[in-house]
Amino acid sequence: MFNILLGGAAGQGIETTGAVIEMMLKANGFNVFVTRDLMSRVRGGHNFSLLRFGREPVVAHDNKVDLIMAMNQDTIDFHKEKLNESGLIIADEKFEADDSRAIMLAMTETAKDLGNPRVASSVAVGALIRLLDLPEEALREIFEKILRAEHVDINMKAAKAGFEAVTLEQGEAARKKANSRAHGNGELIPESERKDYSDWIIINANRAIALGALSAGLQFYTAYPMSPSTGILEYLAGMQNDANIVVEQAEDELAAMNAVVGASYAGAVSMVGTSGGGYQLMVEAMSSAGMMEIPTVTVIAMRPGPVTGLPTRTEQGDLDLAIFAGNGEYPKMVLAVKNQKDAFYQTNRAHHIAQKYQIPVVVLTDQYLSDGAATIEAFDLSKVEKVTVAATDEEALDYRNIAERKDQSFGEIKESELADSEYKRYRITEDGISPRLLPGNPRAFVSVDTDAHDEYGFINEAADVRTDQMDKRMRKHYKLLAEDIADAEQIGTAGSDVVIVAWGSLYGPLTEAVADLKKQGIDVSALVYGDLWPFPTEKIEAEAKNAKHIINVEQNISGQLGNLIRRQTGIAMTDSVLKYDGRALSPDEIVSQIQEIVKG
Repeated sequence: MFNILLGGAAGQGIETTGAVIEMMLKANGFNVFVTRDLMSRVRGGHNFSLLRFGREPVVAHDNKVDLIMAMNQDTIDFHKEKLNESGLIIADEKFEADDSRAIMLAMTETAKDLGNPRVASSVAVGALIRLLDLPEEALREIFEKILRAEHVDINMKAAKAGFEAVTLEQGEAARKKANSRAHGNGELIPESERKDYSDWIIINANRAIALGALSAGLQFYTAYPMSPSTGILEYLAGMQNDANIVVEQAEDELAAMNAVVGASYAGAVSMVGTSGGGYQLMVEAMSSAGMMEIPTVTVIAMRPGPVTGLPTRTEQGDLDLAIFAGNGEYPKMVLAVKNQKDAFYQTNRAHHIAQKYQIPVVVLTDQYLSDGAATIEAFDLSKVEKVTVAATDEEALDYRNIAERKDQSFGEIKESELADSEYKRYRITEDGISPRLLPGNPRAFVSVDTDAHDEYGFINEAADVRTDQMDKRMRKHYKLLAEDIADAEQIGTAGSDVVIVAWGSLYGPLTEAVADLKKQGIDVSALVYGDLWPFPTEKIEAEAKNAKHIINVEQNISGQLGNLIRRQTGIAMTDSVLKYDGRALSPDEIVSQIQEIVKG
């Protein structure tokens, strides 16, 4: 694996430069994994991306750096100590590197000579291509894909200047260093032996979530912009005409959640996105969806809190919020995506669960995945379906053209109820799922209410009615747990001495960490949870019987998953690995802390 750190100030085009490098690497048969470390400002400051790539799948970041591409002095000053002994620095000659590993380029002067200071970063891209022995001619195609036509030639000239500025001696020495890590053997893999990644995609979790929702038949998306979820809003807004959906930027978070509840009540497949600070403002409307049994999907892209916290950093601090926020008790589902691929399929699944059980579903991601990108296989559309919105009586719903949708039975409508206009929106059923018709149906009056209500949806304060409706709703919780909740994914072999429990985005780092620990002779496995509520207990109960260490690895201060496991099973963690500084846990950090715990 090879790791590039690309750094500069906000407004210097770091995002575009990173995208060019990502596409160039993918085009040359590399797997890419990208994480972004951003300051909460529009201009200035210090931002950087870590681009890790190799011939094998890359599932996590690495804090050890092989090459620094510095667009400002801060990048050198802040990160030089992370550079491997055989690493390299590419920087503008106006900066001070004071390091024999530095290749200083006339980036600013070249850009000035070309008449556009913004192309300075393309000089560095050209030098990188030379160092990694990548074909220069492929760069034009990439520029043509992401730049305006009038900017392609000048950026190619800048890149060529960087390419030529790396001397043969520098290029050869650096190439050997780079290839030994990037290709694993010091020799560039012949093109004929490279795996074809032409049908693979580079995508972040925000876009994967948006596409997953569209694959489920999304018709309405709303949000009040709140990083790191804003990318979903921006992406869907740019697609609303082609996808034939409505995208609305609400005036605040509560308005957004109320809009989703209303749209879903009317029959639209709907979704809202936010972060933890916004979700706490949505809780009233979320509870109303629970009481009225209206399907909703809410994406919480987590960042460090409380309140504003660190808007552009990562954390796993909102698990408790997602599960327990809201007054009273009602069924809901909470799931966390594990990587960019999972984000697509789990968002599609979230919509199906919401519609089937008529419950709120919360999808958790975090800044690490939402802003970070990875090379993955193109999504298999044969594995996803659009949801069916209402009950199966096609005659009553013919104006929604339900016949064209895939048939899913969400409860049977009795003909007598329709004929007599006695439709019971909250009919007592064995599994708790009542037949759902939409408002405006000419054959039934559809009544819903946030007050305690009877089967017809009319306000009713009778004790037996209250008990019957509460029991009915909670039967959906147990049906969901029994039929549709997936237990943790196990990395490693069951019955290990050391059992790690984690959730969501730690799946990638733990995949590497467990492999490294096993190479060191430690008998270890990891349970990584995606479905978190209702909580599945079978695997952790089985693993805990013989484990010497049960360690929760989380990115929060209180160990929220560990506490949830203890609450649901009585199993207490023996140790914890917790990080809450806004930066993601790396495989190396996990390995070193697990080693300390095991050694005692």
